[in-house]
Amino acid sequence: MKKISFVVALVVLFGAIAILASCGSSGPQEKTFGPPIEKPEEYQPATVEQVFADPELMDKQVVMDVYVDEVCPAGCWFFISDKLGDKVRLYVSRTKDSFTVPESIKGLHVKVYGKVTASNTGEMLEGHRVELID
Repeated sequence: MKKISFVVALVVLFGAIAILASCGSSGPQEKTFGPPIEKPEEYQPATVEQVFADPELMDKQVVMDVYVDEVCPAGCWFFISDKLGDKVRLYVSRTKDSFTVPESIKGLHVKVYGKVTASNTGEMLEGHRVELID
């Protein structure tokens, strides 16, 4: 009987620890992802719409005030749009092994620094840094 009580007490204790560990902020703890931008003045302001409409932006460094629409579970790519739920979205891939972003930034307002490039499916952004705005 004492063994059963001890086992039940352990199960309750570990259950309580698991519940407490899962409580807390569901948002990202960090506010920036990626290395600091040494010369932000070299990044031209742009919107998602402009990236698709202006061929002059190809191979240029841009800074974008956008929303995150979708995030890879591993954090290595994400989609951004000028407004939440907008159908025009831009694919952002981080530079190789540079940084990842948590799925919890989905739906958040961010500033994204990167270089406009092309992939086999069209325009994309090579992400250099992400900063949470709100």
